[in-house]
Amino acid sequence: YFNVASSGVAVGSETLLKRAAVEIYYREGKSIYKKSGSKATNLHDYIKSKGFSIINLTTLEQLSDASNFLCIKDGTILAVEVDRQAKNVLESLSYQAGQHPTRYGRLLDQAQKDYQHLKDTAGFFPHTKEIYHHRIDAFPITLTNLTGGYGGAHCMTAILERG
Repeated sequence: YFNVASSGVAVGSETLLKRAAVEIYYREGKSIYKKSGSKATNLHDYIKSKGFSIINLTTLEQLSDASNFLCIKDGTILAVEVDRQAKNVLESLSYQAGQHPTRYGRLLDQAQKDYQHLKDTAGFFPHTKEIYHHRIDAFPITLTNLTGGYGGAHCMTAILERG
């Protein structure tokens, strides 16, 4: 859904973030958690309430693993080269829409609109005005072999034992 690029900036699709329900739990002791009595919220509002700005991703950018970057230090990320990945996503969606038009047709239409918009005006993540505005230093890398298995720069490091 989202990732954190710096101490004050999150990246994700606001559409998805607004649809994702959040339940908040507090630790009361070792392995003891209690659900908060606060009112229900969504992930977008929760992130904003913590003081984060959100760099919004289009549907196509989200499908192209734009939020699956690795933050190597505050404000510095290794990001998927989304413009390359987007072409593969569109090709896959086109095939899926041909096989299952009811399920994938609208998604393909939106992704194609996003592609045209990003190509003509906005730029593909991480080459966007918002990245520069928030002073995020992004190093885009081509990860098509990895992202084909639904992984990205962030997922690459998940196998490391932390301790």
